[in-house]
Amino acid sequence: DTESLALRAEALTDWCQGFISGLAFKGLSQHSKNLSEEIQTIFYHFSEFAKLDIKSVAGGEEDEESFFEIFEYVRSATMMLY
Repeated sequence: DTESLALRAEALTDWCQGFISGLAFKGLSQHSKNLSEEIQTIFYHFSEFAKLDIKSVAGGEEDEESFFEIFEYVRSATMMLY
């Protein structure tokens, strides 16, 4: 929390990219037929978070709140997947 919002957002996008890549390496993807709709949705969201445009992060209070919501979603969704 002591780092800038832009740096934290970049770290989250990198983490999402790595997570998705790791799952794909193991043969899982958003389009895997044996996954529930809820899990496919999580894959989709993670792939969208991985595409976050870091340059658009201004660092204001609204961006902080949005980042926190995304971060909490990623955290809880990852726990659910596990």
